[in-house]
Amino acid sequence: MFFEFTTAARLGAGGRRNRLPHPAAASLPHSRTCDHNRGMTPSSEEPRARLTELRNGLLKLHTVLLHSERALYERDIARIHSSRQFLDLAMNDPAFAWLRVLSQLVVLIDETLESEEAPGAAEANRLVRRARSLISPGDAAGTFEKAYLEALQRDPDVVLAHAAALDLLRRLE
Repeated sequence: MFFEFTTAARLGAGGRRNRLPHPAAASLPHSRTCDHNRGMTPSSEEPRARLTELRNGLLKLHTVLLHSERALYERDIARIHSSRQFLDLAMNDPAFAWLRVLSQLVVLIDETLESEEAPGAAEANRLVRRARSLISPGDAAGTFEKAYLEALQRDPDVVLAHAAALDLLRRLE
């Protein structure tokens, strides 16, 4: 289901589909998942590897948040009967709108990784900092921050995913 959501989120203007690796590709060494990177130098691979690791970690967090929001939606609003209905809700319902901020960051990282030009260390650092500021809200100033803090308060799975994401960000900084 999550793969369906990210696939739909990655549709470009006019229905043009951007490339998304198969979910199983996350467990493969990066050089095997991206043939166009084989000639890259080690210095250009380091930012790419960091961004790939960041992307995969944020996707894990996003998946946990989606499951948490689904449970809340089903408890408070209505039962979700199919993956298609869930996808529609995740993309269009205001109850899930706050998660689109995280989805957009993952898409931005994907676009950076897919760029013809290899991402540099400065770009990787910028995206890692952006991820950290998103999932380390000091207060509930924005819509994402408020909903994220509420999810952390109500769901232990979100707390565990959050801790894993923070550990990842510490390693990537």
